Amino acid sequence: MPTIKDSNNVVLFSDPVKLYLFKDDKTVKIAFKITDYVVTNREINQPDFEHILENWNIGEGVQGLEMKHDGKIWWYASKFGPRPECIDANMVCINFGRFSFRISEQEMQRISDNYYHQKSNKMHWDTNSEWGGTTVDME
Repeated sequence: MPTIKDSNNVVLFSDPVKLYLFKDDKTVKIAFKITDYVVTNREINQPDFEHILENWNIGEGVQGLEMKHDGKIWWYASKFGPRPECIDANMVCINFGRFSFRISEQEMQRISDNYYHQKSNKMHWDTNSEWGGTTVDME
């Protein structure tokens, strides 16, 4: 998404979920948007995040996966809305601590695409030149 700033040139959080793959320590840092000015961050080991990407929509999804420093996370597909109505829905649920996030399947695909792009390309925050991906021109 394009960078959006307020009248004071403060960069607003625009994506519901934003992630950064730190290849050197095999950590994925994830920011979950609460408001334009507030996010909550979590860290997940890279292999565990790939497990989420591969299993969020299989069976019950990912249930109670240990995060790096912050307890457990649940990440799964849901086909119905809140009780008691349980109307048809199509969403991805992400729950940890006191937070429950709902995103679209399209947003989940964007997250996956972004992760694999970062994994395959050198990002400006990559510090180790031996990370094993494809180098791209960062102009």
